[in-house]
Parts: sequence; structure tokens; C-alpha cells
Amino acid sequence: MSDTNLKIGYVITTSTKLGYLGAILVSDEKGFPLEFQYTDPILPTKLQKVLYGNSLEKYLKVDVILDNLLGVLSNKVDLLMVKDEQLLEYNKLKTDMVRIAQTSINDGKNSAEIEKIKDDEYIFQYSKTSVPVRITFKQNVSEQNELFEKVSNIVKQMGNYIDITEPLERVQKSIEIIIAKDNE
Repeated sequence: MSDTNLKIGYVITTSTKLGYLGAILVSDEKGFPLEFQYTDPILPTKLQKVLYGNSLEKYLKVDVILDNLLGVLSNKVDLLMVKDEQLLEYNKLKTDMVRIAQTSINDGKNSAEIEKIKDDEYIFQYSKTSVPVRITFKQNVSEQNELFEKVSNIVKQMGNYIDITEPLERVQKSIEIIIAKDNE
């Protein structure tokens, strides 16, 4: 996989007083934006809240918002990184998806060191100067797994250029701008 063609999607879904909405940023390996899409807020009715019960939020975030965001993308992503672990339940994706989050674990590990936390979760220290990241996979993976190797290579590759969690912050700030604009 050549780093000049790498496309990473960063997705956030959230609930606000305006309703549920989401956004996706597709960037290259250096974090430069290639595409940005977002949904309008979805405000469920009282009847929907009753009918869906506790599954309403998952339904809206996973089956409605994420599905719509991926449906309008013009770029095919090599890896989708999400903030909300609930999004890992999406089953229609034709590319790989992981949850990524910064972690406070920093014990002076070497660059690109990997630590297994659970069968589906690892800590990646992709450079000596960066904060380690926690990556959760959709399923259990071993370090010899093809998906694990792909994600590890992408994390290392992107870690040469950027803090790989920073684009999620940009998506979050973009959502805040969208919400503020809708409140005007």
C-alpha cells in the first residue's frame, strides 16, 4: 500500500439539543482533507422514542447516520476510524473500521511498540514523541492477523506525519460549527 494513495475516513456521530448528527472527514496520510460530509440533525419524534426504546440512539447513529455518510462519499477509504465504539456494529462496510482514541498510558515505550489490552483492543505507540493510541477492532484479532497488520502499518505510516487522532478533533470542531450555524 503506497502512502501517496492512502485515504483514511474519520467519523463522529453525536447527540445535541438539535438532534443526532454525524460527520466524516476523509484525509490523506498527512492529514490533509480530501472530502468532508455531514448529516443534518435528526430529531426523533416522541413516537419513535417509544417504539425504538433503548435502541433508538444506536439505530440513528449506526443504521441511519453512518449509513448515509458512507453512501455519499466520493472517495473510497482504506480505513475508517471512528470515535464511538457503537459504530463498530455497522455491518455494511466494504472497508475496514476501527475505533481510535488517545490514551494516557505513556510509560516511555519505544517507537511503534504495541501492547495487547484485550482480544480486540491494542495500544499503539507509533512514535517516541506522540501520545499512545488505543485501537479497538470490530472483532478479536491477533498480531499475525491481516487486518491487524494493515492497521498497524497505516498507524505507523501516518504517525510519521501527524497525530493520527487529531483529525477526529477537526471533525468534532466542524460539527460544533454546523450546530452553531443552525442555531443562528
